Parts: sequence; structure tokens; C-alpha cells
Amino acid sequence: MSLIDIQSFYLYYRRLIWLIISAIAVIVGAIVLYENCKSYPYPKELVMADSLCRVNPDSAKVILSSFNPEYYDIDSETGWYYKLLLLQNKIKLGESIASDTEINKIVTHYEDNNNKRLLAQAYYCAGCIYNSLNDSPKALDYFQRAMKIFQKTGNMTDLGLCYYQLGHLLSSQGIYQDALYWQRKSLSLHTKSQDTTRCIYDCEDLAWTLGSLGNEKEALGYIKEALRLAESSGNTADIPEIESQMASHYLNYEKPLEAKKYIDRALRHISGRCPGEFYSIALNVYSKLEIDDTARYFCDKAIENGNIYGRQYAYIWLTRHLIKEGDSDAAINSINKFFAVSDTVKSTLPIEAIAKANALYNYNLRAIENLQLEKENTHIGIVIFIIAFLFVIAICIIPIIYLNNKRKRKLMEARCRSLDSLLKSAKNATESALIAKEKEISAIRTELVDLREKDESRRVELEKLLDLHNSELKNIDTDIKQKKTCDYMFKRTAVYKELVSCCDGPNYGKFVHWNELKQAVFDSYPNFERSLLDYEEMSKIELYTCLLIKCKLNASSIAMLLCKTRTTVYSICKRLYFKNFGEKAPASKWEELISTIY
Repeated sequence: MSLIDIQSFYLYYRRLIWLIISAIAVIVGAIVLYENCKSYPYPKELVMADSLCRVNPDSAKVILSSFNPEYYDIDSETGWYYKLLLLQNKIKLGESIASDTEINKIVTHYEDNNNKRLLAQAYYCAGCIYNSLNDSPKALDYFQRAMKIFQKTGNMTDLGLCYYQLGHLLSSQGIYQDALYWQRKSLSLHTKSQDTTRCIYDCEDLAWTLGSLGNEKEALGYIKEALRLAESSGNTADIPEIESQMASHYLNYEKPLEAKKYIDRALRHISGRCPGEFYSIALNVYSKLEIDDTARYFCDKAIENGNIYGRQYAYIWLTRHLIKEGDSDAAINSINKFFAVSDTVKSTLPIEAIAKANALYNYNLRAIENLQLEKENTHIGIVIFIIAFLFVIAICIIPIIYLNNKRKRKLMEARCRSLDSLLKSAKNATESALIAKEKEISAIRTELVDLREKDESRRVELEKLLDLHNSELKNIDTDIKQKKTCDYMFKRTAVYKELVSCCDGPNYGKFVHWNELKQAVFDSYPNFERSLLDYEEMSKIELYTCLLIKCKLNASSIAMLLCKTRTTVYSICKRLYFKNFGEKAPASKWEELISTIY
């Protein structure tokens, strides 16, 4: 097998391996893309309702009400999609959902179906439903499940909602430090997406959580930011609620006058709202300012419109106020009403306390389990991926390395044999070798003349030796004539004359016709081009160096024509010899090799 055949086989095999690797990568990518993008052809009414569910839930409800599911199999993908949208719409409209039966069926279906997009929505709905059912541990669990899918799919809008729900739920359970983490992540994500409305809610929740932790200064900063965002975006609907919260935070910060300013502004826009919270805060503000008449007015309003906690606080204030005025009968009546409300609170508190304790325990336990499982799964997944990847690469690379080393070894051996042959031919194809061979032939002929007739065996031996030497003499003579002919043809070319002129003539150092020089060398020396193909691929500078060596120029002239130094020329020759024969040698070795090729 020739050197060119070996190189061609190696290149063909390498291309085949890369083709196989590319095909595997394309197939794997197609499978992953298919699994992630797999969807079902749903009716356009349901798709439209899905798109309207968040921005306009009333319109979505109209579309869902007009949709007739009887035309579809209830267990088909369309049927399950319709069930999920009904629950989503109820949650968005704030309608009561008394049971988790339906959502559990939907979750189970999409878990078995492996539809990641709708499974994440089902998890989010389940979290909202369990939150409304006061089952905080399950709500936290489902929000976390939805969050993990949204993180993988890059659904930033729904991911932000999960962060918000986790923070809000934990804060309402009194787990403030954990709530802060999710609330800050929610605010960061909504700030990046420029969702002003969600940023307002995030700032309100952060202010509440920080205030509960006693950090009123930072809490005020967030509630002020919420007010600024609402005013700059023209969100007048949320401004009164934010102002009432600012009043509450200023009270905690011992600034009742600032609190009065904001609660008065909020009270001007409470029409159409549930006013109990506003009246309770106003009662607290005016009692701190000792404006008893106004405080009494808001006390009555809080008792009339407030929740059980607001009424409880109102009765405490009223009892103290009546005692201060000396109306003991009214004070006793007020304290009795306080105890009646307190009984209601006490019946509620144990349930809330149990839920809070369960939330804390289950959340911490779930967080530890999730963290541990996540670490283990991530570690196992990474290890499996790395092992599989390395195995595939090894299967593809090891044969290439083996064949490459085998190819190099064969190339080196073939080149060494070729080099020995060239050097031997060059050594024999000289005038001195020709004269020496003629002397050997003359000596044999003289011995034949002087040989006695009876020594017939010796005569036969000498005649054979004479024929061999005559043949060698003829070959030497032919090689010498071929060299002279090749040199003569090359020196007659115009490009050679131009080259000589550039070396020591008026065009010193201005040679530019490299392609013509290459063609002239290849034409004049028939074996030169084929011999170069047997060696490693050369750069342009390396090829020019070899051409100039063949032109019998010295290192100084070559350096001048290439705009290099003599040291660079020597380095090129050494590098070429090492690259092709695998051993270090002086530059003269490569020059000798190039000079012997005809």
C-alpha cells in the first residue's frame, strides 16, 4: 500500500466516524426536541380560553361555558384540557373550590402522560386549591413541583407566579425568613421582565414580611417603592390599599403623623372595597394621636365592618375609652363583647396553629428531602451522562488513535525506506561514482584476460559480475544524464532567470511569481511533485522553502526571498524533517533530501 493510499484510507475513515457521531447527535437532538415540543391538536376555542384565562378571565369563562364537551371523549386529551381550564378559570375568578378530587385526577393524568407544559399548570392549580383549603404543606409541595418544571422550560411568567405564591404562603404561615428568599426572587424576576403590577405585589409582600421581622426601615422602603410603581403606571386601583399599608408601617415606625397622612388619603377611595382593614388602621392611628372623637368614629366602623381581629382590637380600645370616661356599664358591656369575639378567635387559633406547625415541619422536611434528592439526582445524572458521553467518544476515538498511530508508523517506515533509496541513488549518481565503476569494470576485464583457461568456474563468475557492473554503469550514466537534463530544462525557464535576478540582480528581493516557480519545478523534475505528496502536508512557507532549496539557493538567499531570517529557514527545515521522520536532525538533512529528488 502506497503512502497516498494510506492517507486516503485514514481520511475516509475519519470522515466516516465524524459522520456517525453527527448522525447520533442529530437523532438524540430530534428525540429531545420531540419530547419537549410534543403537543396535541386542541380545539381553537380551548386554546383561546387558555390565552384569555389570565388577562380576561370573564371572557374565558364565557368561551368555556359555550364549549360543548359532549362532542369529545371525556378521557381524550381535549377532555382533560377542558377540565384543567375550568379549574384555572375558577381560581382566577376567585370562585370557591370545595374539593381536591378533580385536580388530583388531572395531575395524575398529566403525570402519566408526560405533558410537561400542562403538568406544570396542573401543579400550579393544585397549589392554589390546597392553599384555599388551608392545606399549606400540600400547597407548598405543588408550587415547588410547578416551579421546577417552569425552571427547566424557561417559562419566566409562571415561574415568577410560583416564587410569589411560595413567598406569600410562607409569610402568611409566619415562616418569614424562608418567605424572604422567595419574595426577593419573585421581585428580581418581575423587575427583569418589567411586570410592574407583579412588582407592586412583591414589594407589598416584602414590606409585610420585613415588618413582621422588625425591620421597619427596610419595610417602609419597599412599600414606598410599591406606591411609586403604582402611581407611575397609573394603577389607581391598588393605591388606596398601598397607602393604608404605609400608614400601618409608619405606625410601627413610631411616626403617627405620617401614618395619618396616608390613612386619610386611603379613606377617600374606599368605595367598592372591603373597608374593615382601613377602619382598623385608622382607629389605631387616631388613638395614637389621642384624637378620641375621630378614633371613636372609626372604632364603631371597625366593629361594624371589620373581621374578628379588627373587632377584637376595637372592643379593647372602646373598653379603655369608656373606662377613661367613667361609663362603667358601657365598659362592662364592651368587655363582654370582646370576650365573645375572643371565643371565636380561640376556636380559630388552634386550627391555624396546627396548620402553621404542620407547614413549618412539612416545609422544612420537604425542603431537606427535595434538596437531598435534587443533589443525588443531579450527581447521578451528571455521572451517567459523563460516563455515557466518554464511552461513546472512546468508541469513536480509540480506533482513530489506533489507525492514526498505525498510519504514522507505516508512513515513517515507508519514508525511511524512500530516504535510504534516494540517498543511495544520489550517492551513486555522480561523476566520481561513474569513474569508480569504470575502474571496477576495467579491473574485471583485465582479470578475465589474465585468467587461465582451466579456471572455468571463475571465468563464469567474473563474466556475471561484469554484466552486473555494466548494467549499474548504464544506470549511473542514465541518472547523471537525467539530472543534467532536468537541471538544464529548469535553468532555461524564464521564472528561474527571474529568480536569479532577484537574488543578485537589479530586482533584488522582489520575487513574486511563486505559482510559476512551483509549476516550473514540477515540470522540470517529474518525481518532485509526487514525492512531496508522500510527506506531511506543508504550509505555503514550507513549500516555498522546499522549492528554493531545489533551486540550489543557499540559506541567505532563501531567507531574503521569503523575507525571513536564516535561523527561521533552518528551523523550517528541522521542523519538516521531524514532522516526517519523527526524529530531530540538522537542517542539512532536509536540504540533502530535497536535493536528491529528481
